[in-house]
Amino acid sequence: MQFIHPEAGAEGTDAGGGTAGIVSDTLDLAVRHLARREPWLARPLVEQVVILLPQSATAHRLLADTKREMGETLAAEGDYLAALRLDPEVPGANLGYGMLLLSAGRLDEAALQLSRAVEIDGSAWSRLFDLGLAFRRAARFADGLLAFQAVREVRPSMAAEALVQMGICLRGLGRTADSVAAFRAAVMERPHLAEGWTHLVDALFALDEPNDATIAVRGWVRAMPDDPVARHLSAAQAKIPPFPEAASAASVRAQYDRLATVRGEALPLGGWHAANLLASMVAGTLGPAPSSLDVLDAGCGTGAAGLLLRPWARTLAGVDISPRMVEYAAARACYDRLDAAEALTHLQGQPDALDLLVLVDVLAQTGPVDRWLDASVRALRSDGSVVLSVDVHDGDQPWVLRADGRYAHDVPATVAAVEAAGMAVRALHVASVRRDREVPAQVAFILATRARRGRG
Repeated sequence: MQFIHPEAGAEGTDAGGGTAGIVSDTLDLAVRHLARREPWLARPLVEQVVILLPQSATAHRLLADTKREMGETLAAEGDYLAALRLDPEVPGANLGYGMLLLSAGRLDEAALQLSRAVEIDGSAWSRLFDLGLAFRRAARFADGLLAFQAVREVRPSMAAEALVQMGICLRGLGRTADSVAAFRAAVMERPHLAEGWTHLVDALFALDEPNDATIAVRGWVRAMPDDPVARHLSAAQAKIPPFPEAASAASVRAQYDRLATVRGEALPLGGWHAANLLASMVAGTLGPAPSSLDVLDAGCGTGAAGLLLRPWARTLAGVDISPRMVEYAAARACYDRLDAAEALTHLQGQPDALDLLVLVDVLAQTGPVDRWLDASVRALRSDGSVVLSVDVHDGDQPWVLRADGRYAHDVPATVAAVEAAGMAVRALHVASVRRDREVPAQVAFILATRARRGRG
């Protein structure tokens, strides 16, 4: 490795073919180190170039890159600004500075830098997409909408993905009807984009447009006949028994992975309403929070209930079949443990381990509830409690499969099944918590305690 001597003059020569050649080789080597994620090796090389050529915008930009990679945010910002003062269009400076601002949560400033980066170099579009995601996650949906619109314009090959994100932002703004247009455009652009179909159908049901949703499901099945979510929704809308007794694990995982952004960001009210009702039932039945219970939030989703359950917990664990949902739950930093796994299998592996089990919005994925109740009884300690919810169905059947793919249950039949499993119902509350629909669905919350000896 050959280093530049700081006293070398601009006209100096050496075996490498002159100072200019050495500078070029040194910077190239630094770039290779950065590409290999070795900023500590790149840094001394670039620092020598900056000493020798303090007016080099490229050198300042590379030095900023090394400092950013090493976590020295303030120092890196100074070097990015120095590079941009020397040359406002130096390649990579706007992009690197924008990414630094993005990671620091300075979204407005990041937007300016990344937009400028895209103007200079169209290949920076992916960072503009990242900016849109950051705006969306911060619930700044109008800004996210603009960012994804820009991606659509500068990168036509990503138009379908950008349209899906635009639709999610529109839902966050309460413009569900407009989001349908964006999702439709996405699947027309790319018929095999499963996320686009999932969001389209979900938005149509949210608008209480079941006929349009049925048409969309048929188009989805034609485009993607093997998609597990499409197949389940197709069976749900066939209205010809026998119906599947539960959604497949593949269907549930895929659906909630695809809907994680909407459930976690754009539509938080329903989740918080249900979580507050859950916490109220626990407090009203079990009494003041003792901080001594081993609690499992099965089907934890984005973790809306986690913060409210924490005061009762000595240990608080969560499990959900959707890895993306688990990522959102982890961001709440209130769980002692989180697992991405099928909740029933996870529950069956924990005999006599729990004081409180939460099964909110889990039984909407199954018709018969016996297996879940048996597993609950075995997992609970004596006098342990379970809180479960079911979408309400009034009729002569214990359960039905609705057109939107969710299972609804007859409340008296569910209460009877809970008692037959060896638990005593201590609280029952029916409320409209599904705030993502024009006609809110009734949901029944049941809190039951295991008797000294449960079935099995």
